[in-house]
Amino acid sequence: DNGIPDAPHGFKGLKSTSYAVTTGGDSFETIELGSKKDTVTEMYDTVYFSVVGMTDEEYSLFTEELRNRCEAVANESYCTYSAEKQGEMYVLTMHFYALDKPQNVRDLITLGIISNYSSKDSDTVSLTDTETSLLKMGFTKR
Repeated sequence: DNGIPDAPHGFKGLKSTSYAVTTGGDSFETIELGSKKDTVTEMYDTVYFSVVGMTDEEYSLFTEELRNRCEAVANESYCTYSAEKQGEMYVLTMHFYALDKPQNVRDLITLGIISNYSSKDSDTVSLTDTETSLLKMGFTKR
């Protein structure tokens, strides 16, 4: 558990599975997958960054860089994001949806977002392959 909060999102009408990993220091990440059979159709990726000890300038540069990276990926067709300070953490959540549409999956593979979860020859994101990859990367199934 390591003090990582339960994944807060749910998926209406989908099987829900979540994973968590400590990414170093006081930071950690949760990934929630919504699937139909073995196909992931929706995903939340939330990273909790510790901002303890950052000066105002460091915090501003840090949050600006994260927002710029998210803006490069955000797309009305399959991705939104939110970012906010919660106490001593800066919480960034990316919501990927409509992953049952082959073009969206191909776009995310091209961007390197789901390269660890799907083969380049695939138009779907396999729940089985994703889970295997996440566990190999150090994530714990919740």
